[in-house]
Amino acid sequence: MFKTLVFEISGVCNARCPYCITGNRSGGTGQERFLDPARFEGALDRLLAQGLIGPKTVTHLYNWGEPFLHPDLPGILRILARRNLRFIISTNASRPMSFERESLPFLKHIFISAPGFSQASYDRIHGFQFGTVLENIEGLLASLRVSAFTGKREMLYHIYQFNLDEIALARRFCQDKHILFSPYAAYLNDYNQALSYLNGKMDYALLRRVSQELLLFYLDDLLAAQPSDYVCQQFSQLTLDENCQVLTCCVAPKNHPDYALGSVFDLSAEDIRTRKVSQGICKECLCAGVAWWTHNPHVPGIAQSRPSKLGRLVQTSRQLTLGGMLRKLAGKIK
Repeated sequence: MFKTLVFEISGVCNARCPYCITGNRSGGTGQERFLDPARFEGALDRLLAQGLIGPKTVTHLYNWGEPFLHPDLPGILRILARRNLRFIISTNASRPMSFERESLPFLKHIFISAPGFSQASYDRIHGFQFGTVLENIEGLLASLRVSAFTGKREMLYHIYQFNLDEIALARRFCQDKHILFSPYAAYLNDYNQALSYLNGKMDYALLRRVSQELLLFYLDDLLAAQPSDYVCQQFSQLTLDENCQVLTCCVAPKNHPDYALGSVFDLSAEDIRTRKVSQGICKECLCAGVAWWTHNPHVPGIAQSRPSKLGRLVQTSRQLTLGGMLRKLAGKIK
């Protein structure tokens, strides 16, 4: 029985992240769509009947897509609630977010993905209006307070070279809103990009941009630490796409020949268990270090330490007038 089920309910994402296969539009087929609730229900019931998932399974309602774009997300969540199945959801907060009371007891965790904490950073990665993102987060938190939500709220802050000075602002926001703040170095969330970088075959123009935007100083040491007997955690989770295809893993792009094992409605439980660990892409991925890199995100020291009050003041100085900044600084020093 798989304790983690990754089920893509939205094959669509509205973000424009250049280092993600949905954002750069490099890994799709042009047939991306939203998962029909009836097929979602049928797939869940088949997995339950086969003993592949059960009461202890947590369903992640996302992989490459944005779940809050789904036109009937409440219907999807009601299906999980009727089966007493817990779920986790992740969002870029570009759209208003809310939950029905019926589904909230089964919401275990909500992740908010952030590429920085300014309009300039959002312009470079997601392409959203930063003010709208903050409004949507505020709206979500208000609805969760009314509903007495007891699960976790967490911001996944993707660290780039250009948003280092925004870490303190984002952390302070999360502290004020009682959101767990989890910063880590952004990586190449595109299998082909990651493979070409690690194999030294990346196109020069992309390599130049990557070197200017990502933090990669740690990568050689990280890859050197990969155990010789490392077993990818993808082997112990089950992943389905919006077409109810059982996938080799959640990393392989749709245009890769080893992307899918077949339809969940056609495969037996034994087919799924054995074929998941015998795909050709797995050896390629493990040898290059893509799996190890993906599952071990780096947290730089600058993101681990909590800034002093004086440090936070310096970080927010650009929001103050010069006179106001100096008066506030003088008060802190006293």
